[in-house]
Amino acid sequence: MSIVEPERSLACECGNPACPGGVPVQAPFWIQIEPITPDLEGALVYLSVRTTSWEYDGERTDLHDVLSLLWAAALRVHEVASTQLVTVLNAFSGIKTEIYARLLVLEQPGTLADAKTLRAAAEILSVESLAIHALLQDAFGIDVTAGAPREPIAWAPEPAWMAMVRRRYRLRKHYAHEVRFRRAPEWAYLGSNSRGICAVELSAHTVLASERAWPSEYRLSQARIVNSFAPAIC
Repeated sequence: MSIVEPERSLACECGNPACPGGVPVQAPFWIQIEPITPDLEGALVYLSVRTTSWEYDGERTDLHDVLSLLWAAALRVHEVASTQLVTVLNAFSGIKTEIYARLLVLEQPGTLADAKTLRAAAEILSVESLAIHALLQDAFGIDVTAGAPREPIAWAPEPAWMAMVRRRYRLRKHYAHEVRFRRAPEWAYLGSNSRGICAVELSAHTVLASERAWPSEYRLSQARIVNSFAPAIC
């Protein structure tokens, strides 16, 4: 079962009524399905976040980190599932701070547990893929999946909070963490795989968009997102 980018849907022609072929997804919020049995009674289902150089210039660790965190938060807020985040490193560069992709393993299903078939599960996750894209499009004022390539921008001086984060987590070496600044999506980012942290400064507009979309107890201005990172894999 594969994902076809132009149609942005799960592609399969097996004809099995339980098959999720044709269920829409929105890049880069992918649904990954690996059949275990021919009748689809058994299948491994997980999610992933992965951008490409067609959409963004430069190294994209910050995109994979922040977008996957926001999607994991949305899945929890909507009571679909609690997820475990698994970092996929870039096997070509060998750089341990570079996030090639982020997998979301559906550890504790909520409403997802009500799905009786593989297709029903895919349809629930399809709604969430489209919903997080719509939220981020509103929050950042751009299509986060289809914008023209944009180089990260360098701010000088760096925000004061970055130095505080470095001191607190003892990030003394530049290769122990990643720093990125972008206009679209607009943010300042500092992340470290070795420490399992992600710190990002978002605009007021982005925070207000979350307040409109999420219940008060989950709003970005009022809550901290604490994540347990699984070991990075190549």
